[in-house]
Amino acid sequence: YPGMRPTDRHLTASTGKITVGAVLMQLIAEGKIDLKKPITEYVTELKGTVWDDVSTYAVANMTTGLDNEETVTALLQPDSPVTRFLATTLGSPRATTGVVEGWIDVARDQKKLGNGEKPGDVMRYASLNTTVLTRLIENIENKPFVEVFEERFWSKLYARQSMMFGLTPDGTALPVGLAMATPEDYAKFGVMFTPSWSAVASERIVTDEMMKILYDNVDKERYAKGAKLKTSEAQFNEAAQGNTLQFDYVWDDGAIAKSGNMGQMIYIDPKRDFVSVYFSTLPFVDGYGEFKAGAYQRAAAKMLAGK
Repeated sequence: YPGMRPTDRHLTASTGKITVGAVLMQLIAEGKIDLKKPITEYVTELKGTVWDDVSTYAVANMTTGLDNEETVTALLQPDSPVTRFLATTLGSPRATTGVVEGWIDVARDQKKLGNGEKPGDVMRYASLNTTVLTRLIENIENKPFVEVFEERFWSKLYARQSMMFGLTPDGTALPVGLAMATPEDYAKFGVMFTPSWSAVASERIVTDEMMKILYDNVDKERYAKGAKLKTSEAQFNEAAQGNTLQFDYVWDDGAIAKSGNMGQMIYIDPKRDFVSVYFSTLPFVDGYGEFKAGAYQRAAAKMLAGK
C-alpha cells in the first residue's frame, strides 16, 4: 500500500461491522439477547417510534422494513435517511436545515417503507442498524462498545497493535465503518472463527454454539429478494446464499464474508481453515459493480484445500 508503513492501520470500512456481529453471537449464546424481542426492549432510546415494531432479529440481519437502505440514489440525496445518518457520525450539519443532529435523533425519525413490506421480508443493507446494535451492546453490558470488544475479543488475540474505533461527537463507537487495524491483526481476528484459533488467541472465543447461531440466522428467501445476491455474483463469481448477523455473504459450504466501501473484504472459510483480508481505495461504485478480488479469495480457499 503506497505511502503506508507495515505498522499503519487500515480503515476496515463496513467490514468492521462484524465486530458487532461477533459480540452479538456471544451475547445470544449467553442468553443476554432474545432476538425475538423488539429492539426497543434493549435500545429504550428508540421507544415510541417505528422501531417498536421491529424485532432485534430484523435489525441484526438487515431486514427491518424501514426506508433507510443504502443505495446510490439514497447516498446522492442530501436529505435522505442514509445521508442524514452518515452526517451524524462526523458531526456534519443536516443539508436542509444546517442543524447538527445526533444519530439517535435521526434513528427516531425513521419511516416504514410504503410498499407494505414487513420486517423480515427483504434484506436491505443499512448502516444505521449496526449503530443501533452497538448501542444495544452498550446498554446490556453497561460499558462502551470499545471496552466490551476489547475484553471479549481483542485482549484474547495475539495482536501486535490495538484496534482503533472512530467515535461520533457524542462518543458512540463506530464499528459501523470507522474501525482501523493492520491487515495481519485483522486477519488474526478472522482466524478466531476457524479451527486454527489457537494459533492467534490465548483461548477459544468463537465456539461451536456461536457458529451455529451465526448459521441459524441465514434466510435464503429474504436474501434472494435483496441487492446483495447480485453483488455476491459480481464480486465472487459465485452467488452467496444468505447474510447473517452483519456478514453480507454466507455460502452453503460455511464460508462467510463481509465487504466494505472503497473495496475492503474479510473472507472467512472455517471448514477450509482459511482467512483472507484485502484493503483498497477503490472509488465507490454501485452494489452491482464488479471488483474481483473476492473471487480470488474464494478460489484460493478452494485451491489450498485441494478442491
